[in-house]
Amino acid sequence: MTTRFRSLMSHLVQTLVALLLLLSPTCAAEPTTAPAFKEATKASVAININKIYEFNELNETYVIDGYLVVSWKDKALAERMRSGVALPDIYENDAIDDLKAEGIRIPAIEFINVVGDRSVANRQVVTSADGTVLYNERFQATFSTAMDFRKFPFDTQKLAIELESFSFDKTHFEFVNPKVYPELVNQEMLAEWNIVDKQVAVTDQDYSHLTEDGSKTEFSRYNLTITLERKCDYYIWNFMLPLILIITSSWCVFWVDDFLTNISIAFTLMLTVVAFTFQATSLLPRLPYTTFMGMLTILGYLSIFASMVVIIAAELLVRKSDTFDKARLMRMSRYLYPLSIVLIIAFEVRYFNL
Repeated sequence: MTTRFRSLMSHLVQTLVALLLLLSPTCAAEPTTAPAFKEATKASVAININKIYEFNELNETYVIDGYLVVSWKDKALAERMRSGVALPDIYENDAIDDLKAEGIRIPAIEFINVVGDRSVANRQVVTSADGTVLYNERFQATFSTAMDFRKFPFDTQKLAIELESFSFDKTHFEFVNPKVYPELVNQEMLAEWNIVDKQVAVTDQDYSHLTEDGSKTEFSRYNLTITLERKCDYYIWNFMLPLILIITSSWCVFWVDDFLTNISIAFTLMLTVVAFTFQATSLLPRLPYTTFMGMLTILGYLSIFASMVVIIAAELLVRKSDTFDKARLMRMSRYLYPLSIVLIIAFEVRYFNL
């Protein structure tokens, strides 16, 4: 009885030990996915711009079609290549998800100032024997950047593309060696603008406000800035020249003696400037400041209004006083008004630094 009891207890102890070993967390199977970047991975980044189009000044948006190329070295992948577990290969579109399932980290790259979702036509990942991972995608997206129209139509605008890793901060994933192609200025991308400069840089963006303890968290950001200069010939001949002619026409009242004719001319020109203003303001969004074109329009209103004030005042003085010399006032106005307008325009040109 004692021997059978000891044997039964021995089997029971062995069973309990086996169960404990099986349930022990130290003996659990290791995950197949690779850990996150343990040290900062340096990733070179480049954008190849195919086309810039649908430049919308009212919404301050523009569409860019191009290629995004990011390259980095994965030490875990290099080890797998040396051991023969993995081989250099090319993965496209959905096959990239299979590559991620094998434990190869492909960080999600996002555009910061994009409006809506970017359209990705094709994706490609190329792995090399030394562990280099080359990610390439063809994208199309609508971007938004604050624009300054104070000097319109002699303004310049800066279009921006901002790029970051979605999940990995600077301590794990950092952009280096930023590039943009084509490096030379391409004047055929935009019909209404001249591309005068392209600049790329990598900066650090602080997101400490997203952490619970407020600790400093920086993400590496790729910044591309394209400087555009407006082709102003269209606006000079179709907007500025007609407006200047309207302002000049308001001076003809100083050469006409008939009061009713002068009033008719002034009111007609005022209505013309109002119609011109509606056309000019439809080209730009509602702005909290006045543009150079807007200042010229205001000058048109003031010029016509001032001429009306002079001819009405002159007519009233003639009726009240027989000694008032209306002809002398008209002769003076013929020279003072043009001189005043020229001086005001010169001041506006200097004020806007044109």
